[in-house]
Amino acid sequence: MSRIYETRLEQEFKLLQKLERNGSVRNVINIFYKERGSSGPYKSIKENPTDGDYPNHFKVKYTFPIMYVGRDKIERNWSYAFTFDVSEDILINNGKVDADFFHIDGGSFPDGYIPFNSHVSKNWFCIGSEWESARGLGIWYFIISIGGVLNQDKSEMNIHETVHLNPDAYDYWINVRRMQPNNSIKWPTNLPELKEIIIRGTPPSSKPKPQIVIKGINK
Repeated sequence: MSRIYETRLEQEFKLLQKLERNGSVRNVINIFYKERGSSGPYKSIKENPTDGDYPNHFKVKYTFPIMYVGRDKIERNWSYAFTFDVSEDILINNGKVDADFFHIDGGSFPDGYIPFNSHVSKNWFCIGSEWESARGLGIWYFIISIGGVLNQDKSEMNIHETVHLNPDAYDYWINVRRMQPNNSIKWPTNLPELKEIIIRGTPPSSKPKPQIVIKGINK
């Protein structure tokens, strides 16, 4: 692994931690990773890696108050996870991302839980050009973009495509829902520039303690 790749992974990790803390998506996006070369459990992105190497395998869980799972069918508090690996070739060398880059956790959605979305089928999530759009910005932007697709944000739905995984879902979103998003979410697309407010505990008072005077003892 090149030093450029390792440095980039460190930068990406810190931005993913910042994304996890962002108030706009705190209840929408949860990010996890596996230690490099580990077969152990996933760790929250809030925890720094213990082996000194920053991760390149991630799991992202999205939770939405509303998810359409059919015509006029809504699943509330819908939540599901996806996994992906970011190799040096993809992250640094502009390597091509194939159709198997982004995985539905467990391989498929349960019946009745499949997003009613033109980018989604039971066994596959079509990321379209989302990685290419995010390549120069980072993994954090890719995660936001996928969230926009799941939420059916008009800016991410690629309305000029003629081939869809679910044409019925596309027709419903265009003609019935009038290209409205499922939920109103303010995605932090300017994440690197955002300043964070860190709240620290109140320091102990520096005021001197009042002196208790007992007659005959204090002088």
